[in-house]
Amino acid sequence: MKLGIEQPEEAFPSIKQLAMNDDWKVREAAATCLVEISRKRRQEVVTEMTGWVENNDANIRRTSVEGLRVVARKDLQTVLPVLEKAKTDDNLYVKKSMANVLRNASRYDQKFVFAL
Repeated sequence: MKLGIEQPEEAFPSIKQLAMNDDWKVREAAATCLVEISRKRRQEVVTEMTGWVENNDANIRRTSVEGLRVVARKDLQTVLPVLEKAKTDDNLYVKKSMANVLRNASRYDQKFVFAL
């Protein structure tokens, strides 16, 4: 976690490997890592997740959304590019994740979420 906060670009490849894992617990750990890194390095995580949301692997796309849940609560506008792509994703796993993030964010900014 320390590496991710100090040098997120160095940690992203390892987190991405975790996000591709078949075990959902490992994938959740990857998303949690991103959440924790985003508390200190918001823009770096958002920028990286903008790329991940276009990945061929649905698990990576889902992690890109889940990893932004804390940022979404504080600044939905910042994560809008990721949410817009996830909203139209063909994979239900990704869409459910996006809906969950929006549900949580609606506690903080209902008008923005409903407009989206």
